Amino acid sequence: MLFHSHATLKQLRTYLRKFTMLWTPANDQAPVYFRFYDPRVALDMSQALESWKLAAFMAPLEAVFIPASPLMVFPAELTLIPSIALEAPVQQVQGRLLTISLSDGARDARGQGRQFAIGQEEFARFGGLMQQRAQAALALSMAPQYPQKTAQQLLSTVHAAVQLGQRYGLASKKQTRTLAKCVIAFGDTFPTHQTEAQQILENPTMAAWRKRDRLEAWFPRGRIQQALLAKYSDKESDMQHDNFRPIVSGEWS
Repeated sequence: MLFHSHATLKQLRTYLRKFTMLWTPANDQAPVYFRFYDPRVALDMSQALESWKLAAFMAPLEAVFIPASPLMVFPAELTLIPSIALEAPVQQVQGRLLTISLSDGARDARGQGRQFAIGQEEFARFGGLMQQRAQAALALSMAPQYPQKTAQQLLSTVHAAVQLGQRYGLASKKQTRTLAKCVIAFGDTFPTHQTEAQQILENPTMAAWRKRDRLEAWFPRGRIQQALLAKYSDKESDMQHDNFRPIVSGEWS
């Protein structure tokens, strides 16, 4: 990260140290580390904080420059030319910088004397942005295993897996990855037509980690069963087609 400021390095260091620990709704007993110096968090901060808090943070700063990354969540109003796709190679993004700065009007809303703490709504916005980044990272990590899928297709798969996880209580990265594998193999409604998987996911006494282990054990059996049913379905379709095909003249004799 690069800072543009008229303050001295010593002044900046003293000022920015005040933001390394912040109070958040996650812990009302002690402040937590705030990694504003991480470019991804800095961009999240520009979208999640109330305007007066962002103005307070930027008080001695004219602008903040951060390196762009495909795993960042860019503001909807930001137009990147050329755009940065999720699967963009490092060489395509290297050297591109994003600028965070405030208008004169925004700087006036500094809220001097007010406590700089992360509120509940801001905390939720930070959480949502972090989840988006985590889902994008998971989609990219699955690309070598599924080279036939585009990054956007894998991201849609992860989104479907997250929704299933919310329904059945599976939320960790490993659990979401297992659900995503099932979605790719069987579709995003697989619990409704895979009886064994449905029994696993809907078991109210089974812990989430155990559900994931059981799904991993079931997965190969589910693939075999699906392949056998597909062959049977194809044969049945051929038989039905044969029943209704026209009889050629040579078959009468």
